[in-house]
Amino acid sequence: MDIRIAQNIQNNNTGNAFIINIHTGGYANPGANEPDFRTPFGSAIAAQSGLVGYPAATVNRTNFPGLEQGSSGTTAMSRNSWTSAANTTLSQSSDVNVGVEAEIDVQTNTIIVHVEAFYTANSTQRY
Repeated sequence: MDIRIAQNIQNNNTGNAFIINIHTGGYANPGANEPDFRTPFGSAIAAQSGLVGYPAATVNRTNFPGLEQGSSGTTAMSRNSWTSAANTTLSQSSDVNVGVEAEIDVQTNTIIVHVEAFYTANSTQRY
């Protein structure tokens, strides 16, 4: 199963790999009495990634030349490329560590997210 590939990447890289599942497209339509996991942003994210078939994934919203599912320069990849792309990303050094904590209020449907960044080197990137 495809979720096992992503889950194995996360399990083998605890604290360094995280899965975000986005349910979109015809296969995401819930059946009777099933929960609806779709998001209003799913179609836009799928379009941005260059997705051409399911299942698909992106790793860090990065293009991996030769691994694209669709046209050159897109980020969507078929399942046989996920582990390779994840390993490439995990082998790169990071100039900043990010910590995230969230509080969810289910009564008001509100989430508060706290983010901390710790620089471990001088970064050449500017944001």
